[in-house]
Amino acid sequence: MNDYEEIEKSLRNLPRYSLKDHQKKRVLQRIKTNQMNKKRRLFLYPSISLVISLGIIAVLIINEWNTLDTSIDQESNTARISFTSPEGKMFKIPESNLTVLGIENKVGFFYGGLGDQEILAREKRRLAKIMIFFWGSSDNLTGQPFRVEALHESGKQLTLSEGILFGPIYNADAHAVTRFKPFPKKGTWELSFYVNDKRYGSFIANVLPPPPQTEHYTLRTSPKETTVHHPSVLYIESTKEDHQEISVVLKSKSGKTVDRETFQLVSTHIDADTRETVYLYKGKITFPSIGDWIFVIDDEQTNLFKN
Repeated sequence: MNDYEEIEKSLRNLPRYSLKDHQKKRVLQRIKTNQMNKKRRLFLYPSISLVISLGIIAVLIINEWNTLDTSIDQESNTARISFTSPEGKMFKIPESNLTVLGIENKVGFFYGGLGDQEILAREKRRLAKIMIFFWGSSDNLTGQPFRVEALHESGKQLTLSEGILFGPIYNADAHAVTRFKPFPKKGTWELSFYVNDKRYGSFIANVLPPPPQTEHYTLRTSPKETTVHHPSVLYIESTKEDHQEISVVLKSKSGKTVDRETFQLVSTHIDADTRETVYLYKGKITFPSIGDWIFVIDDEQTNLFKN
């Protein structure tokens, strides 16, 4: 049997979607032999080379398609964790004005900052001052190590905080003053509170999308916390040079201006992490309806967002 027939036989034996190792070696060896004998096989080589090249390219393309199809299927069919923990509720602690998120008479935490009620993804300000409360036995809780773990519905995990519990405060049997790491993504999160590495309690919390931002401006208030048809108070922070006021324009998805307001500078502070001066502005914006919007802040435009 001549070389041409052997190569042809190898190609006929190729599996539908891939090459086995011995077949790859055999075909490559034949290609190498053909190249060395190019002058002797002047007329035969181009057709053999073309057949082999087309065969290999076809196999690679099919394999690539199969890989792409698999990744698309895996992405679209990504299993979401079904949590069994109860949903966290907002409740007030007696003898205080604090509103806490958690499970009443078990565990919860208070987060401050402008009276905000929602947790926003990638937003660190609201979680910079956290007070955690535990109810149970003060003797068994005080002085013990605690840890707060977060599990996203997609399976992503992170440790929000850890430290040592202090004694009773208000009507709680133990507490801790700490800060949480920012949540990296929106969606449903299960928060688990551990004492001495044993899970003490857990509940579900919903995290809103990160607030709209431009190069120099970031909303401190989520558009999803606003109302429609009535002015909503918004806070915007900036690291840009000091301005006593800034222009804020609300535009529809099509680019039509629906509201234009002037926000006033209300305070400044130094960012604890970056040591930059941060300027805080306050104003009101009216959303005419639920939909997709764009802010233009001091001539800087945000991405499209939903309210």
